[in-house]
Amino acid sequence: MKRTVLGRILIAIGVSAWIPYFALKLSGTEVVVAPFLIAHLAFIIPGALLAPSETLIQKLARRFTREDDQIVM
Repeated sequence: MKRTVLGRILIAIGVSAWIPYFALKLSGTEVVVAPFLIAHLAFIIPGALLAPSETLIQKLARRFTREDDQIVM
């Protein structure tokens, strides 16, 4: 399995950690955020390290590159 695929899977699991939180919250149950945040970060951080994407600066540089002396937007 490629690093980027594994990273994206970990990110998806980390994001889905909030589904039970919001389900419990909507049902009116008093919910503690800490366990869900820990689970979220435990998957998101390694996933982000395994599946690096372009940084914001790289995206902006690519978007505002000059072609024929005109800014592409």
